[in-house]
Amino acid sequence: MILNKRNSSHDVPGLNTASLPDLIFTVLFFFMIVTNIRKADIRVEFIMPDGTEIQKLEHRSTTLYIFVGKDGRIQLNDKLIEKDEIEGYVSEFMQRLASEDLDKMEVSLKADKDIPTGTITDIKQELRKAGVKKVHFGGL
Repeated sequence: MILNKRNSSHDVPGLNTASLPDLIFTVLFFFMIVTNIRKADIRVEFIMPDGTEIQKLEHRSTTLYIFVGKDGRIQLNDKLIEKDEIEGYVSEFMQRLASEDLDKMEVSLKADKDIPTGTITDIKQELRKAGVKKVHFGGL
């Protein structure tokens, strides 16, 4: 018996989308697990002094991190800078924040235990010029 190919209808079967939500949620969970929150790569070497009190920072997205190394080099977030560049960098950081986040803006200053107090005072003066109101000392 010869089948007439011209007379038979070949319908394309519909696409089954029942498992599509499962696939989407699987991909979403994958990206949530493998994505990490960006942290600053510390490029200066320092030893933290021993602390007596620990307080967790509340607003990490509005926190600017300053690291002062053993050799006196200063790192703001991921950028190595000089002392006289602090005010400009902090002002630029504050301009990028939304107006409601300016009150939440904090600076976390982490310095080697053998850094002279004068260096820390100079950094604090630059932060004061930039209009920073909250400075936390120490702790990684």
